[in-house]
Amino acid sequence: MVDISTEAPQNQVAEASDSLMLSTSELVLPPGLLQSLIHEYLVHNCYSDSARVFCATTQPTRGNGCEPMDADSVLTGADEDPNRMDMTMIAHPPNSAREREGQDRGRRNVGGMGGAHPPGDIATKTMAARKRLYDLVVAGKVSEAIEFCHTTFPTALDFTTPDGLDVLFELHTQQFIELVKESATDALRYAHKELTKFGHLNPNYMDSLNDILPLIAYADPATSPLQHYLQPDRRQTVAINLNNYILAHSGLPPIPTLEQLVRQMTVVRDLHSNLNPPKNQKQEPKDRHKVGHFVILRSLICLSTC
Repeated sequence: MVDISTEAPQNQVAEASDSLMLSTSELVLPPGLLQSLIHEYLVHNCYSDSARVFCATTQPTRGNGCEPMDADSVLTGADEDPNRMDMTMIAHPPNSAREREGQDRGRRNVGGMGGAHPPGDIATKTMAARKRLYDLVVAGKVSEAIEFCHTTFPTALDFTTPDGLDVLFELHTQQFIELVKESATDALRYAHKELTKFGHLNPNYMDSLNDILPLIAYADPATSPLQHYLQPDRRQTVAINLNNYILAHSGLPPIPTLEQLVRQMTVVRDLHSNLNPPKNQKQEPKDRHKVGHFVILRSLICLSTC
């Protein structure tokens, strides 16, 4: 596959794009691929009810992800909130170390629950637990979420890996923020007990602590210059990051394939816009608009078979 890099000179990109021009009608998608992408996205984001209905109404096809679904025994938990996980697309920057590590482990199908497991099987079997973690964090019950995570995924949140430490730090800072809303005294005690140790483990955390700790100095933090830390969307971001990390820790990509395709589509769209010359210059080559669609579909096929 020709590599189209946004850093390549424009003439090289144009030549690469021309070489990739192909009518989308010539591409044949593997059976069940689209269903598999949807199923993966629903399970990844803990939409248990939607995943149950999707598998119940979708004809099982080899590889579409619905074969192992046990709607009653595997998919458990409260009804989903239609507004939840709406920040999934921005929870992690692409090509982060966590993404690459999770994708590598996912390709090897090595699970984090004791041995080798099919990736879809792990994601489905952990969905109820991951959904509970998400709901606890979004409800502001961060300490309960940390305890539940330690019990359910005992090797996930520890101080041995940078990614695990980052997520644990994020959870503890969120718990501090929740305490600030109730009692500055309790928040201060919590900061001395839990947050100071992170500054010793990694000096880079000090910048975040210096930004967040002053919350206790305000009589009404909700109207202070730091009020953005108290907004509900911060809880949601922390919950999403925890969910993605748990999946990566279990040997799965922390970003679903469908989202990766959306990211690639965005890059291709921007690239295509840059390749379009002004109207007073030479006319755009015929079928140039098909390049983006072809790259997206080819990436879809590659991601589903790699």
